[in-house]
Amino acid sequence: MWTDKYNPQHSSQIIGNKGAVDSLREWLSDWEDVVIKGNKKAVKTTFGNWADAPKPNARACLISGPPGIGKSTSALIIAKELGFEVL
Repeated sequence: MWTDKYNPQHSSQIIGNKGAVDSLREWLSDWEDVVIKGNKKAVKTTFGNWADAPKPNARACLISGPPGIGKSTSALIIAKELGFEVL
């Protein structure tokens, strides 16, 4: 299918949602160190709504949004680039 043929192959080819993609990459790159080894990252203190604050020590990540914005593509590409096996 043309959607598979022209699918991005590298994170540099992902257009849009740059901040979300970078946050996902940072969280996933630290996942093994935080979850498996138990080393906690320092949480940046911010003023305002704590619900919107990043949670670098989380065990899981929830990616949400409308269909077609690249959630699955971003997750697959970043996981592969960081050496994770995608099931």
